[in-house]
Order: sequence, then structure tokens, then C-alpha cells
Amino acid sequence: KLALEYYEEALNIERNVYDNNEIHPQILKSFIDIAETYEIMSEYQKALDYYKRSLGIQEKIYQRKEDILEIFKSIKKIVDLCEKINEHEAALE
Repeated sequence: KLALEYYEEALNIERNVYDNNEIHPQILKSFIDIAETYEIMSEYQKALDYYKRSLGIQEKIYQRKEDILEIFKSIKKIVDLCEKINEHEAALE
């Protein structure tokens, strides 16, 4: 949980440094770090939200054909997390 606080603080600093321009590789990295932390904490919906936001940034940053693998990795993370959410919800029933 402490790591999450540091990641969110870093994200706020980065937003200030980059004039609230979220289309920046460093902000992308922070979104992914936050998503991964939420996933570890089993807060899957929050993780999913950050993964989706990071995918949106990647689609704008990565324009070369060689970058398609990074976008694919993010889509795979989102699909895997959706499956995890469905399994978690089924277990609660």
C-alpha cells in the first residue's frame, strides 16, 4: 500500500512537470506501475481502470509497427485481468 502512495505521488509530480500532458512515456510507466500495484492488492477493478488508461496512452505514443508488441502486451494484461475479475466474482457467489 505504501508503494501505491509513492507511485501516485510520482504521478502527480510528473503531471506537473509535463504540464498535465498525459501522453508521455513517464506518465505511461506510472499508470502501469499503479495498475500492477492494484492488481497485487487484488483491487482488480482499479487495476483494470489504470491498464485501460495506459493502453490509451500507448495507442497515441506507439505509432511504429515495431511498437505493436507493447500494445499487444497491454491488451493481454487487460484480458487476463478481466478473466481474474470474472473468476473472483464467481467465487463470491
